[in-house]
Amino acid sequence: MKNAREFMSVIEELKGNINDKIKDFLENSQELKDFIDFRKKHFYNYSIRNTVLIYKQDRSASTVAGFNKWKELGYNIKKGAKAIKILVPLITNREKEGKDEKYVYGYKYANVFDIKSTVPTDKAVKLPTIDTRMKRGNSQYRITELFKRSKEIVEQYIPVEVTDELEAKGMTDGEKIYIRKDRYAAMSGTLMHEFTHYLNHFDEENIKSTNQEEVEAEVGAILYGSYFNLDISGKYKYIALWKSEKVRLDEAFDVALSSFEQFLYGFNDKRGLIDLLEAK
Repeated sequence: MKNAREFMSVIEELKGNINDKIKDFLENSQELKDFIDFRKKHFYNYSIRNTVLIYKQDRSASTVAGFNKWKELGYNIKKGAKAIKILVPLITNREKEGKDEKYVYGYKYANVFDIKSTVPTDKAVKLPTIDTRMKRGNSQYRITELFKRSKEIVEQYIPVEVTDELEAKGMTDGEKIYIRKDRYAAMSGTLMHEFTHYLNHFDEENIKSTNQEEVEAEVGAILYGSYFNLDISGKYKYIALWKSEKVRLDEAFDVALSSFEQFLYGFNDKRGLIDLLEAK
């Protein structure tokens, strides 16, 4: 039982690390941009939660694998190398409405090592390099252009109407996004907020609380604002209004970052904002 308690203690510590780091990101725009850059360059295919854990433990990491995987690739782990702990989902099959589906029933932790902690042998496999299109958000884009280009991206998915006849800053019914006419910076944040709603909150099989949905959507706006150096100081107050003990910040960050990455880089045949900005 002692080993089981120790195991669960490590799991809970890792989960706590994720939440603590996400709070750091949301309070520090530059670190949030650094994390988006880190994820795109090295760990885009990893879960967002594990990317957060890797970033927190070793932000210089670039390629990680377990002890046995490195050995299989022809690399030895250096003596005394420090492992990076990640979470591995425990998955089983279950039947739902007559269909088999994958179900995560828990987590275990695993130790991985960064490539700098390895020594290649004469049988070492050359690792592929990763081509990234990541461009750090900066102030080179005029806010009018940024909004218009952002609107163009969103309209690949759903119509967007800018109107004076709206009391709220924005809303969506899943068929159209409505934005109240305002300053371009304000409309840009609202657009990302409503686009996050559109992508995630119209699934009848995955109903969430209003609090959870609003925090997810507003974290999406924070990601947008942080990336493009917009003033997002008021966003934290909005989140505070909706934040409760039942709101899962790690899930909100996961949903929001996935949505922002889809918006930024594109999805399937849809273009991303980076494509439009770089096509200038």
